Amino acid sequence: MRQYGQSVEISGLHYLVVSAAEIAGSQLGGYIIDHVYRRRQKRGAHVPESRLPYMIPFLVLGGGGMLMYGWAAQYKLHWAVVDVGVFIMLFGQQLSGIPISAYLIDSYGDHVSSAMGATQFPRSLAAFLFPLFAPSMYRVLGYGWSNTILSLGYLVISVPLTLLLWKYGAGLRQRAGSSY
Repeated sequence: MRQYGQSVEISGLHYLVVSAAEIAGSQLGGYIIDHVYRRRQKRGAHVPESRLPYMIPFLVLGGGGMLMYGWAAQYKLHWAVVDVGVFIMLFGQQLSGIPISAYLIDSYGDHVSSAMGATQFPRSLAAFLFPLFAPSMYRVLGYGWSNTILSLGYLVISVPLTLLLWKYGAGLRQRAGSSY
């Protein structure tokens, strides 16, 4: 808002981009994950972990959008470029979230609500903590470097965890058994 001298009313219109990205990501993500599931089921090769590799390109897309958004805002490019970066970021994040939800549903059946709650905890914690330091971080580092740090952190955590879960998830589930 301050970066582009927009009024509160006009800057609120940028939330239309947020909504469009989330809706587009959820619609396309649902289609992709269903298509993959049906294809693997026909071959008899479906295991919950087969949903995870599809997260990787979408995680990278989300991280790339975060970089585009940050550096476009840093250099005060046209607000539409910033909005395109925001769209790409949220579209990628939405697309990467659908396979993990499907994985949890496939893996934990009767206990899926507990599994979903466990994955929601770190997101809620981040939503609580980030507003405490983000304004200072953006003020000191600027939009470009702040989003670079956030994007790299996002990718360094999410991509290796996805790969580890893909490789070792079935074994971990088998060893864990049920605690109920």
